[in-house]
Amino acid sequence: NFGRRAPRLEGQYCRPNDTREFLVAGQASENTLRSDEAGRDAWLTAQYSLSIAMPYLTGDQQLDAIAGSRGNLLLLQMMEALRPASPARAQFWLEAASESGDTNLQTRVLGALHYSGTELLPESYRLVGSFLRSLDHLVHTQALGILSRGTHERVRTISSSSISFPLRLIE
Repeated sequence: NFGRRAPRLEGQYCRPNDTREFLVAGQASENTLRSDEAGRDAWLTAQYSLSIAMPYLTGDQQLDAIAGSRGNLLLLQMMEALRPASPARAQFWLEAASESGDTNLQTRVLGALHYSGTELLPESYRLVGSFLRSLDHLVHTQALGILSRGTHERVRTISSSSISFPLRLIE
């Protein structure tokens, strides 16, 4: 029956060592979607390796795996299947991404938080708001995605905290 999924029992289909190997293979690739044909194939293989490992990880482990990957593009199919991370782990990675200045890391972290629907702490929303200043369109697009799901009060708090663009468009 194609409409039914087999029950997922921890370790039944993928042993812990297998999961770790898929995760390492997925994070190791330095290729991008814009590489030559062999590089694109390697990138796609890495993306699917990550996708295989993801169901066996907790939300916090998934966020760690995404943050520990390379590049800024990840398969949307994988992002839409992410579990929410804990608010504390989200705060940790938002701080790390903010301090790093690495727009690839920022895109991965913000994207994972956006697609997983992770609940954020009030101070996390302020950090997300700070990414709106980024000149990288992927970074501020993901930040806007997170802010768009916030309550009107959260958005107002951010807009009154020295960020003037593009939140003036939201008010």
